[in-house]
Amino acid sequence: MPQQLFDEGIEYKDGTPATQSQQAKDVATFMHWAAEPFHDTRKKWALKILALVPFVAAVLIYGKRHVWSFYKSQKFAWRTVKGREPPTKSS
Repeated sequence: MPQQLFDEGIEYKDGTPATQSQQAKDVATFMHWAAEPFHDTRKKWALKILALVPFVAAVLIYGKRHVWSFYKSQKFAWRTVKGREPPTKSS
């Protein structure tokens, strides 16, 4: 198969030198983009979700502390009501 890329094979508008390696990088970048067309959308969603995670975590932690503060402040008493003791053996 003959060589496909040559130096100065194309002209870039921004003045980038059109070397073989630059053209190969551009082709590989295009192929990656064509293989995953929704990559940019997924990346935007991931950034939005990561921005919300600290806020949601703070709300959940506050809610947990608020709910459990009542239970943690109560004294835990085991079998203090009369009539609830286990039967004793009397011989």
